[in-house]
Amino acid sequence: MAMSADGKIASANRKVTSLGSHTDHDRLLELRTK
Repeated sequence: MAMSADGKIASANRKVTSLGSHTDHDRLLELRTK
């Protein structure tokens, strides 16, 4: 398992999933700019 800086998780079979909803991701990006 590996996690990138933007919160994507890849398992051993390289299937990538995101954490949270699209709204959560937008909020994360907004907070990063502050």
